[in-house]
Amino acid sequence: MKKFTFFLTLNVIFVLYSCGTNELLKVDTKLAKKQYNKVSDSLNKDLTINESFYLTYAKVTDYLPKNYSVLGDIDYTNYIQKALNEERNLIFPNFPLLVNDKGIAVKSNSIVIFPEGSKLILSPSDKVWYTILALNNVENVKLYGPIIEGDKYRRLKPNITEGEWGMGIWMASARNIEIYAPKVEKCWGDGIYIGKGDINKPNNKILITDPYINDNRRNGISIVSGKNVTINNAIISNTNGKSPEAGIDIEPNGNDDVIENITINNPHTINNAYLGIVVSLGSMVGEKAKNVSVEIRNHKDEYSYHGFVLASIRKEVNKNDKKIRGDINIVEPVWKFNKVPYALGVTRGLFPSLKIDKPIIFTVEDTVNANQKLINRLSTIKFDGSLEITKI
Repeated sequence: MKKFTFFLTLNVIFVLYSCGTNELLKVDTKLAKKQYNKVSDSLNKDLTINESFYLTYAKVTDYLPKNYSVLGDIDYTNYIQKALNEERNLIFPNFPLLVNDKGIAVKSNSIVIFPEGSKLILSPSDKVWYTILALNNVENVKLYGPIIEGDKYRRLKPNITEGEWGMGIWMASARNIEIYAPKVEKCWGDGIYIGKGDINKPNNKILITDPYINDNRRNGISIVSGKNVTINNAIISNTNGKSPEAGIDIEPNGNDDVIENITINNPHTINNAYLGIVVSLGSMVGEKAKNVSVEIRNHKDEYSYHGFVLASIRKEVNKNDKKIRGDINIVEPVWKFNKVPYALGVTRGLFPSLKIDKPIIFTVEDTVNANQKLINRLSTIKFDGSLEITKI
């Protein structure tokens, strides 16, 4: 097994509270906001690759035409796809490559490496639906350090704002997928979409570690259908442009989708236009009995309108609809400087139980009593579902 070393640095420091106590301290919010605005520039990824990979792995450059450009200004989609089709172990060059809105697809049993300096840049498109890097009905794939830039600010028809499905990385009916240190920015839809393929074959065993997802239009990461999905140490910022504008959106499309054993560890959502993290299960309610299990640990949100939302059920409910069983556990969240830190929607008694364990809140208006007020409000909120609050 070859050794990879990843370095992720975030040079943003908030002096907000004493680490040894729950006492809230006064905050210079202007300074905090100024520091936050540097997040995108201060997060740097350094991917160190064992030199032997240059000897043992095929190179994308071997498939490019002679005198290829290293500026990311010529469409090499077909050449890149040929390399992905023919090679199992492949390394991208340390310069940007332009792809069109057909995108590229990775096959099963592949390891693909994106060293420092590499990037996939989408050529300007007018499509409402595209995928830059697809993992469709594949298994046993590892991606190291993919960097992707969409066309959010480079549309062919910038005055037309239709559509919301331009995805950076798309997964459907995928199994045994590992993605390390992806960086996805400026997509017309979502940075990463874990979606629906064959209804009898949901995404399974998906691991995403250290993703940096910034300035995508609809969502940072969408989880629509999957089981055994783990996301570690995500940093998701500046999602804006098309509802729901969430850092992470766990939202099945229908009663056939699967949301089982979803684990999100240490997510940091920052300045997303509307939602830090949302769980929206309304469309899953139906005649088939479903069981949902979601655990979100150590979520920190700053400056999003909401830190966390359990969205309301919006569909018409009929007598044959079954209650969704299971648990949604939010463990030790910290919500900072939100307009409304949390919102719990109307469930009509059809959602699984919700547990919020040891929540902490920081507000600009009240830095002394904010956390106790949060506990009091959560404990007395009018909520038609099952809710348990664990106090600090």
